[in-house]
Amino acid sequence: MNERSFIILDTALQSGVKKVDKNDSAPKLAQEKLRARRLMIVTAAVHCFIEKGYHQSGVRDIAAKAGVSLGNLYNHFKSKDEILYEITKIEAEELDEFREILSHAEDPQTSFENFVWAYLDYAARPENALMALEILSVAVRNPPIASGFTRNRAALIASLVDVLQAGSETGAFVQHQNAAETAKLVLDLIEGLAVRSVMSEASPSKDARDAVWGILKRSILAADSAKSQVRERR
Repeated sequence: MNERSFIILDTALQSGVKKVDKNDSAPKLAQEKLRARRLMIVTAAVHCFIEKGYHQSGVRDIAAKAGVSLGNLYNHFKSKDEILYEITKIEAEELDEFREILSHAEDPQTSFENFVWAYLDYAARPENALMALEILSVAVRNPPIASGFTRNRAALIASLVDVLQAGSETGAFVQHQNAAETAKLVLDLIEGLAVRSVMSEASPSKDARDAVWGILKRSILAADSAKSQVRERR
């Protein structure tokens, strides 16, 4: 399975926890507390998976990291696989941000370039790349888990295809025989650099990032595009 997507981190998870308002109604208050506890458990699981690996992490490890009893954890999730399934839903929300970047079809070139840099920053975070490798190791032998992450990736590819086709229609992009395959290769190139960064234990250098953009620019953008300059990055 080579179609896998990058996963959320605890910072993204915590951003989804709303501050509990004591003036809320009892049902709403209980619902918010439930959501906060589930997110806390998922956050702990992400840390365990990154630090020890998915297969080496037990539910007891996750409960200890989350600061909850084993019974409390089982009240929310029956297994590690259920936690991964929850992560697929959270990831879908996170990837919506990148789909939003790609949604401005009136300027496909700017949308594409903004997406490349944003997704590269996201994928290259060591925690994200490490978690992606853990997910891949599980997904190749667990079709139900694989289906959730593949579905998320397919939605991102569909948004990228829309931009590629819009750019081709305006003349900003070169014509591609199969926009879907091109979109997959775009993600493969970005994610490949992220995985390499994990192996080398170093964040991708500016030269490496610019090289990725250079390849994509020459492959996607039309040669006479007026805005095809490499963006200066820190």
